[in-house]
Amino acid sequence: ELRGLPYTPRTVVLGSRESGLCVHELAMGVAAGGAEEGEGESGFEQMATRQSCRQLRRNRSCQYYAGLEATGAAEAVASHFRKCAPWDIEEAASYGLSKCVCPYYATHALAQHADLIFCPYNYIIDPSVRRSAETCML
Repeated sequence: ELRGLPYTPRTVVLGSRESGLCVHELAMGVAAGGAEEGEGESGFEQMATRQSCRQLRRNRSCQYYAGLEATGAAEAVASHFRKCAPWDIEEAASYGLSKCVCPYYATHALAQHADLIFCPYNYIIDPSVRRSAETCML
């Protein structure tokens, strides 16, 4: 709907790593190993993915997170963000893969500059999640 408007607000979609914003094969492989075929996002999947992500970042083993920290990467993401139509989660993940930047952390950084933020309701209701998103959403 937003793509058809004459005004294009800067939008960002926040989501979990498990929703498709983590593109690192090891982190996602750990989570996938904990769920049976056809099951939804379980607490184990979320915890496993978060822990894997944290460990990969600590060990500096995540090329996507390192790509976001690279000189000029944040500016390139922000520039692309300003020029393009609104992103959805799949487009953010695709961009992250193609440019080797972490879509999860990139979307959270872009939220600081967005006119409109789409997110799960718990990002607004749960104070701890709201604080971790580090943005004013209201």
